[in-house]
Order: sequence, then structure tokens, then C-alpha cells
Amino acid sequence: MKLKNTVAWIVLILLGLISGYAFGSFKKAPEKNIKDLHYSYFSSKSFFDDAYKSIPKKSAPSDAARGVLVNHHLLAPHLIAETISTLATTDPITVVLVSPNHFSSGQGQIISSLYSWDTPYGVLDSDSATISKLTKQGALSIDEFPFEKEHGISGIVPFIKKSLPNAKIMPIIVKDTLSETARIAFVDSLYATLGNDVLVIGSFDFSHYLPDTVAQLHDKKSIAVIQNFDYAGMQTTETDSIPGLEITLRYMEKVGALHFNLIANTNSSQILHDPTVEEGTSYIDGSFSLGTKTSDDTATILAFGDMMLDRNVRKAINTNGAEYPFLPIKRLLMGNDIVVTNAEGPFTAHASKTLNVLNGPLTFTFDPALLPTLKKIGFTLFSQANNHTLNFKQQGLEESAQAIEKIGLNWFGDPLNNNLHSFTTTIRGQKIAFVGYHEFAYQGLDAVLNEIYVLKKSGNFVIVYPHWGMEYNKSMTQGQINTAHAFIDAGADAVIGSHPHVIEPMEIYKNKAIFYSLGNFIFDQEFSQATREGLAVGIALTPTKVSYYLFPMNIRNAQASLMVYDKRSVVLSDIAEHSFIQNAMKKELKNGVIVLNR
Repeated sequence: MKLKNTVAWIVLILLGLISGYAFGSFKKAPEKNIKDLHYSYFSSKSFFDDAYKSIPKKSAPSDAARGVLVNHHLLAPHLIAETISTLATTDPITVVLVSPNHFSSGQGQIISSLYSWDTPYGVLDSDSATISKLTKQGALSIDEFPFEKEHGISGIVPFIKKSLPNAKIMPIIVKDTLSETARIAFVDSLYATLGNDVLVIGSFDFSHYLPDTVAQLHDKKSIAVIQNFDYAGMQTTETDSIPGLEITLRYMEKVGALHFNLIANTNSSQILHDPTVEEGTSYIDGSFSLGTKTSDDTATILAFGDMMLDRNVRKAINTNGAEYPFLPIKRLLMGNDIVVTNAEGPFTAHASKTLNVLNGPLTFTFDPALLPTLKKIGFTLFSQANNHTLNFKQQGLEESAQAIEKIGLNWFGDPLNNNLHSFTTTIRGQKIAFVGYHEFAYQGLDAVLNEIYVLKKSGNFVIVYPHWGMEYNKSMTQGQINTAHAFIDAGADAVIGSHPHVIEPMEIYKNKAIFYSLGNFIFDQEFSQATREGLAVGIALTPTKVSYYLFPMNIRNAQASLMVYDKRSVVLSDIAEHSFIQNAMKKELKNGVIVLNR
């Protein structure tokens, strides 16, 4: 991990080496003098004892607990100790420990080990009989080699031996390529063999290589997915093993342990008290107990400004590949329920009129062949309410709509404000609607206001995506202000603007957020500092609150990236100073997170 703070960097290196995280085992495993034995990564008993000393006195084992989720990044050993302690027992019992196969090594999709484990607290025996039985059934493979460097297992076994001294272990490492059908079949085989007389430990880290505020947004969705046993939402969760997480939850569902008690949610930036950490890891620790599901209706949205995929951006894509504009932010795009942007042009088969043409016309078309890539990296929704989606007339707009829908993505808005084609969806009980508006059609505002009213009356959280304002103007116009207030008065819950190609201030009006312009997202306007900056907005929506996460971005050489801490602090402070919000909220904005009541 690259950290700006030297002390934090040294701490993370040392603890990363201890845990084996991202480095594998930093020292060669000692020669085995006992047959069939693996070794925990760290042999210092005091390291684990210290972790147990930090457990809150109120924590105690629960008879209803059937499984847990723990982190395996040993920067936070106290969280592992506290969480596994909820399973503590001296009874002889099998513990199934599920981990990512971090290095995708070994033979088979689901791999186990027959070896026992040498830990600082003694040898943790293997449940070799059960493992052999499942192997004969074809449910899993045996391969000892991957376990030599799998920190998702070897970092956790000391905690198991400490809290469950008479347990036997069945370690399971899972490759990312394991299909959903195979996950379900494995859980069925495992349950048929072990039934309810088992404890399951899922060893997973969550948001990776991202700053604190992004990790917070991604974790909001991850926690909601876990608490709701939301297997559909799980497929786009930001964790190091979606198949492993699904196996863990499906087994908990089998045994009736549907109540997830969140013990901790934090990340390496928060633990180190260092906001400059750019590539942190987040942790979600909790226990599964017998009982009903915990209600969590959180839905998350990641919104961007103007995306243009023609002209010099098309040239960069042709040279470097379809993912090129998004390579630095692929992690940002992961782990969200909705990812939306203003598509500044239609997706058509027409030849580009701007490629290799000096001072060519502002007539844009995007290659429909890009859509599978956009879907793969996380995009779900595009606004078509802007001044370029009719560049190839109505036929081009219709072709674009068909191409987007064919690939399984969605769109909303109309450049003439006639057929508004609003988008509605429901995510974990939250009804959400997107409405487009194109100011420069000079018509249709009343139709848009009525659409907002109807959608709000139907119980939607209504987000309006207007294309408006004055290009390159860093202040919103009075017309934008008047129209934004009209949107809110009609029932809109949030307004996210585009078109000026620069970031404009925001406003809180009637306790609703208005982002007058997010500026550019993917564009080739290199002629000024302002056009080379943009703002992404994350939204975590619950029935009672809306949390906004602000992510300033750089746009260079047709590629978007998150700003580093110092620079994003400057940009957020500038937005805060010019925004129409209360002074107390300006402090929140400078820190990148604003929370409003619904």
C-alpha cells in the first residue's frame, strides 16, 4: 500500500508482512518436523494475546451464534479476536474457515487441506475425515501447496485455537471463477455432511486500495447485502471473494442464523488515524446468530458528470483499449448499486466525424461496442437528456436506446423534454427514480415538473439530472437556481447537474441537495485546470437519511482518477466556501461527507 505518511507506511509494511497481506509469506515456512503440518503466519503469542486484551468486557460468547465474518488483514487483530470470541467454546466442534484464494493457485475451484496447523496456542487439528468424505463426493479438491501462502487461513488459525481450543478445522479457499451454481451445490453438499453441528468463519476483507470516504460508501452497500442475505446485490459487492462470502451466507441461511450483528466496520485509514491513506483496506466484522434477518434498506448510487467517448477519447481508446479511460477508477466503480453518468452523445454505428479531424464539428457518436465494457466495470445507467444525443437526429437517439437496452443497461431523459423516459427501480425496498431535463430544448419544463410530482407521489426518491447552465462558468446562473428550486418544490429529493464542464457550488434547499454541476468526468478538454477537474458524488440512501460522499477527480489524457488527499482537500474547501449551505455543514463538506435527514 502506498501511503503518504511515512510512519503509517512503515507500520503498514510491518503489519502487512506479519499478516502476509499482499506480500504472501515474507519468510519461508520452517522445515516441517511434524508430519502433515502447516504453520500460522506469525508465531508470537504476545501479538495475539494483546489482541484479546482489547476485547470489551461486555463481549461474551453467544449460544445462538453459528458463524462470523472477520477481516484477515492483521492491522486490526483486535477485531478478529473480539469477533471470534463470540463463538468461544471448549466443546469439540468442526470450524469451517472460508477464505479467498488470493493467488488463484492450486488445482480445483474449491480447495481444502488435510494438514493440521501449528499455532502459538498449540496444534489446531484438521477434520480430515470430513474433508476426505467431501473430496470423495467431488465437492472439493485437496491441494496443500496454496495454503503455504494463504493469509486468509494462516492469519486466522491462531484465533480459532485460542477461542475454540478443542475444535477441528476445515479450511476452504475459493477461486473467484467459481460459478453461482457451483457455490449453491457446494453448500448443499457441505450441509448434507455437517448439518447444524458446525461453526462457520468467513475470512474476508472488503474495500481495497481506496481512501476512507470511498471505503465508507462501498461498505454501506456491503453491510446491507450481508444483513439482507441479498445474493443478487452481492454480485457487485466490493470484497476480496464474492463466491466465498456467498458460501458463508448460504450456509448461515441453512442453519437459520439469519441475524447479523455488526461488531465493527472500519478501515486502515481510520485505524491509523491518517486521512492521507490513499490505498486502504476496510473491515466488516460481525456474528450470525439464530433469528430473523436484520433490516437494512440501504441503497447506494455513484453519480458522475459529463462523459464523452468520441474525438480524442475515442483515439485513446483505439490505442489503449476500451477500459483505458477508467483504469485508475475501476475500484471506485465497483461496489455500488447504481452507477450513473451523463452520456454526452448517442451510442450509434455511425462513423466518427471528430476523429483525426482538426477543429471538427461538435457532433459526437459513441461506439456501441464499448457498452459491454461499461457494463462489466460497473455502469448501470446513462442520461440522454443533453445537447449531443440528437447529433445524429432522432434515429441516432433511438439507435442509442436500443443498444443500451440490448446489453442490459438503462437510460433516461429526452433531449427535447418530450418523451421523458424516466428510470425507476427498487433496491432493498428503496424506490428510486431518475428524471432528465435539457434546458437548451427551451421547452418541457412543466412536463418535467409534473413528472417529478407523479414519481414523488408514488413514493420514489427522485433524482433530477439537468443539463443546464453556462459552459466554463464556475458559478451557477440565476436560471439554474430558479429551476433547481422548482424541481425541489415539485418533489425532487436531489439535483445533480451537468453541462458547464467545470465544478460549480452546491446548495441545500429545503434540506435537499443541489449539485449545480459535477463538471467533466471523461473528456478531452485539456485547456484549463477547471475542465481537468470533476466531482463524483456517492449517495447512501436509507428510509430516514441521505449521506452524500464527495470525490474530487482529475481528468488527464482522457482518463479519470481520484485526487490525492491534499488536492482533494483544496477542491472540497473551495466548493464549501462558495456553496449555499450552513457553516456547520461546510465543515462536513470539507471532510467529504454530508448527511441529511429525509
